[in-house]
Amino acid sequence: QSRIPPQPVATFPLLCWTPDGKSIITGHTSDPNARLALVLVSVETLEVRLLTRPGCCPAIAPDGRRLAFLRASSGRIPNVYVLSLGPDYRPEGEPRQLTREPSGATDPMWTGDGREVLYISSREGVRTLWRVPWDGSRPASPVESVGAIGVNWAISAGGDRLAYSERQRDADIWRVDLPGGKQVERIASSSTLDWNPEISPDGRRLLFLSERLGGQRVWVSGSDGAKPMDIAKGG
Repeated sequence: QSRIPPQPVATFPLLCWTPDGKSIITGHTSDPNARLALVLVSVETLEVRLLTRPGCCPAIAPDGRRLAFLRASSGRIPNVYVLSLGPDYRPEGEPRQLTREPSGATDPMWTGDGREVLYISSREGVRTLWRVPWDGSRPASPVESVGAIGVNWAISAGGDRLAYSERQRDADIWRVDLPGGKQVERIASSSTLDWNPEISPDGRRLLFLSERLGGQRVWVSGSDGAKPMDIAKGG
């Protein structure tokens, strides 16, 4: 008798129920160095059956006929694939790649009617919720009605409500006088992340990364943080 396998870390969704509530689909590997596979696990017998390899983050369509999941393509960038399922959730054919996002995709979810897949991806440094027909019959389009994009997304069984976690990070850059470290001064701050500071060789300028305009961009300022300029835009 097998057991429900250990789960991967920091990938979402981690697992999903089949529509009949008799099994779960989850990531599994018997070798820590091997690529993760997606398996069907009976919650009654704990029988494990391979669905596809490699893959993670499974999301099954409401009718149980298709499975969306993530698979890393070239450069280890994850994108959404769709696998057709037959009776008893047995794979039919090979998975088909649905998205080709250069920055990758996360959090695949099905709409309530099973016609579209939702997912998160960043374009030009902005994380956005996208929707695309499961058969790829038209390009993906952003879900305009959604505001700030959080993490760990989930969709209701009816496909009419979305839930997610939101976390805020606000890192600033500080200067400490040496030796002793008694004088501490904040020199670069915003409502988002400012990090990875580098002082110029002459000590007059500060180079750092910031998300204050959306996305990770390179900024330069005086050594005291004055007059910050987004050099990614050329001034």
